[in-house]
Amino acid sequence: MSLARRKLALVVITALLPALTACGMFGDSTADKDPAQAPEKTSLRVGGLKLTDSIPILLARDNGYFEDEGLKVDMKFGEKGSVNLANVMENKIDIGMSSYPPPINEQLDGARLKVVAEAVLTTPGLIQIVVPGDSPLRSVNDLAGKKVANSSKRGITELTLGVQLQMRGIDPASVQFVSMEIAKMPDALAKGEVDAAGIAEPYIQSAMLKGAIPLFDPFSGPTADFPWSGYVATEKFTQENPKTIAAFQRALSRAVNDVRRDRTKAEKIAVQYLGVDESIASLMTLPVYPTNVDKVRLQRVADMLQQAGEIDRPIDMSDLVISGGDTAS
Repeated sequence: MSLARRKLALVVITALLPALTACGMFGDSTADKDPAQAPEKTSLRVGGLKLTDSIPILLARDNGYFEDEGLKVDMKFGEKGSVNLANVMENKIDIGMSSYPPPINEQLDGARLKVVAEAVLTTPGLIQIVVPGDSPLRSVNDLAGKKVANSSKRGITELTLGVQLQMRGIDPASVQFVSMEIAKMPDALAKGEVDAAGIAEPYIQSAMLKGAIPLFDPFSGPTADFPWSGYVATEKFTQENPKTIAAFQRALSRAVNDVRRDRTKAEKIAVQYLGVDESIASLMTLPVYPTNVDKVRLQRVADMLQQAGEIDRPIDMSDLVISGGDTAS
């Protein structure tokens, strides 16, 4: 090809580049998508938690991943997972983040709920039972007869700590669990309102700055790598809006993959939205963020609830999982 023809070709490509990009030749775009796959409901009300659990959804919102799927997500922090679940059931929000015991209990009581996405699997140090630095408590065995703050009555930390106590021959009923928002636990501990607290990141760092020290990881041994939280909707909502749910899952998965590749993205979100000081963001323990719902993994929670006597009959977690959403990742 002559020099003149090469120059002409370059001019043509340059001129066509904006059109090619708009058509999605260099990646997916909203215009590219099959109109038949458009979400039924384009505006979603979501209740999150002011924990590391919410980092992917905040990142997906800020990076425009929901917009790419034709969704507008209005995300507000709930005080605790049980509050989010109540708001879902009362149709105040469409999707709510919660630990799994509350929706399991509601399902057994006749509610029809679905886990539309897993949020967090625990990692070592993500949730800790912490005590004041001058506490006489030295091991989990010392918690009998003490006040222990946990996020929700009959919640996930109470469940796993109870299992750990039973393994050591200690009656979980001997512990006085005090339900409160995790964000309030560092101050409650420092003021002596409780003897210990089951605190999750990013608030473990806040508690340690106030003099607290870790006593025990309730998500260790038989409760390691445990499903901690997920996104829950009513069955009715998922049946009426399957494309909306699929779009929500795709956008969330994109953000999860971003965090997996680059931890600093999570740290920036934590500083911006979770109130984490920039100087300690790199010290946070991050969880595993799954990209799919695994019914086998979630069955661990249901089985443990029954073994602990928290529910009086078995429940098949397939009933709480959207069909096709059973692949681990």
